[in-house]
Amino acid sequence: MIDQELKMKMDVLGSLLQTMEEKKAAFEEQTRTLSEQIEDLKNELRTEFLNRKESLASDVLVVKYRKGAVRWDSAGLNRYTKTHPELEEFRKIGEPTVAFCLRREENEENMPS
Repeated sequence: MIDQELKMKMDVLGSLLQTMEEKKAAFEEQTRTLSEQIEDLKNELRTEFLNRKESLASDVLVVKYRKGAVRWDSAGLNRYTKTHPELEEFRKIGEPTVAFCLRREENEENMPS
């Protein structure tokens, strides 16, 4: 190849790389904006469903309320039970949570309405 052909291909590659970087930057900005909007709506819905204490499904999304799980401090419980029959002091109840799930046809029979 002569130098002129190489330079032409180099220019094409350079242009493609520049275009890709520009598109990538624009895409990252769009993604950042969408992520912020998603988090804002999730926080709003999470608060609402934690107050409602129930699940709900729409055509596109299922929000599942889960009450806090009961967990035990095993090491503390083992030490305590050696000398005390009362176990309730080591019982820990976690905070309730809310989960977001896209609806899928195969799971529809298990979804709340």
